[in-house]
Amino acid sequence: MLSIEIRGDRYHSPIIVCDHCQQPIEYAKQGNYEWKVGPEGVVEPRIYFTHKRCSRAFEEANAGEGWTWHATELQLLPIYLERNLEIDHERAEEHAWAMAQLDC
Repeated sequence: MLSIEIRGDRYHSPIIVCDHCQQPIEYAKQGNYEWKVGPEGVVEPRIYFTHKRCSRAFEEANAGEGWTWHATELQLLPIYLERNLEIDHERAEEHAWAMAQLDC
């Protein structure tokens, strides 16, 4: 799940929590994002997040008749979102830096 973690007094940081073990995924290379595809190619729109070590157990615990799980490495998600949302990376990075300065 996508969540907010409070760091310090005022810093609200978005984090990703594993939908299986409920622990934060601290490094993108440790995780996947997953989704299910059902009969006749029907896609369940919800995205799930798992540690790679939790992926198989999560899929088995949440299996459905005729559904198959698909997973992609978490480190690719920001790239795909950036493209799909037409984000200007440089401008967004500048804006994020400016907002971070306000939180100091």
